[in-house]
Amino acid sequence: MKLLYTPKVQQRWIALSLLTFLAACSGPVRDEAPPPEPEPQPEPVVVAQAEPEPAQPEPQPAPEPVEVRVKPDHPSEYVVQKGDTLWDISARFLQDPWVWPAIWDVNPQIANPHLIYPGDVISLVYIDGRPVLIVDGDGKVAIDLGQTSSGKPIVRLSPRIRAEALDQAIPIVPADAIEQFTVNPRVLTREQRDGAPYIVGNFDGRLVSASGNQIYVRGIVDDGEALYSIFRPQEALIDPESQEILGYEVAYVGDAKVLEYGDPATLVITESKREALTGDLVLPLNRGKISHNYVPRVPSLDFDGTIISLFDALSQAAQNQVVVINLGQRDGMERGDILGIEKRGAVIRDVVTEEAEDTVQLPDTRIGIAMIFRVFDRVSYGLIMESTRVVEVGDIITNP
Repeated sequence: MKLLYTPKVQQRWIALSLLTFLAACSGPVRDEAPPPEPEPQPEPVVVAQAEPEPAQPEPQPAPEPVEVRVKPDHPSEYVVQKGDTLWDISARFLQDPWVWPAIWDVNPQIANPHLIYPGDVISLVYIDGRPVLIVDGDGKVAIDLGQTSSGKPIVRLSPRIRAEALDQAIPIVPADAIEQFTVNPRVLTREQRDGAPYIVGNFDGRLVSASGNQIYVRGIVDDGEALYSIFRPQEALIDPESQEILGYEVAYVGDAKVLEYGDPATLVITESKREALTGDLVLPLNRGKISHNYVPRVPSLDFDGTIISLFDALSQAAQNQVVVINLGQRDGMERGDILGIEKRGAVIRDVVTEEAEDTVQLPDTRIGIAMIFRVFDRVSYGLIMESTRVVEVGDIITNP
């Protein structure tokens, strides 16, 4: 087909080409509004790929408030004496001495706020109806807190810097009762006991050795260690219920120093608490740091424990003596735990009834309080703080 360019068609063609050229050269019109953005579309929800929400921790129950029972005949004030303990002082004011951290008025910015010294004056006052123990001692600044219900002024004593040796402070518990237990270890595993070096004899050929005597020890390796402690193996600690061996207790005998390595090695006893015997174990000296700053804590036991051993006692123990219980770290025991001691109720025959086999289980009886001061994996050491009757192996350890 032949396209004919008439003058009229040719004019339209030229005009259209000119408009196209001008539009290309002029660029976009500035006043022209930009085209509207497309509305965002909601993303599809893919249920199969949704990540599970993180598990929320279960809320922990709030600790129960500590019940503070003040002795009705407590003194208005007490002057601290040399030889006192914080437990004994608290017992003058409180029926339960172990709750003293709940009412002791301290400065929380001080690393050890419970230090008191001979000559300090302890007073019990009430602030907003709450009993508070305060200390009046040298280097204290009085701060007015108002008045008591009887109109007497209440003064809080804020500690200043005090020039007093720390070892002169009143201990929380009798220091000499547990000082020997700062020597590690006290409870060994079977492997530790069987693999430990041991005494085979002494220089004089005697049965016993004391401070200053030379002893011969097999099993010591020349690894640069020169200071050792001597321990006497004791009976195995056995759980009375499961018959599980909880460990092997050893009693501290003394310290020794290597004079010459070999098989046997020659050592000299530098300190002795008791006479050393052939067969005593010799372990590297590892004294634990002596600390008597125990903060009493009342644990919540789900089950009762048992006293399985009395340290340095044949059959009975009393206040300020040490007991071993079948609860340890794996059971949640911690230093400072306060535990009750109960005597198991006996089973007696009812002689009043006509039935010859009729028996009665008597209730358990509270006889004392112990505080845990040394914790191992499966056993713990406790100091008897109070006792109304003698404590024996088999007595119950329970919530106070």
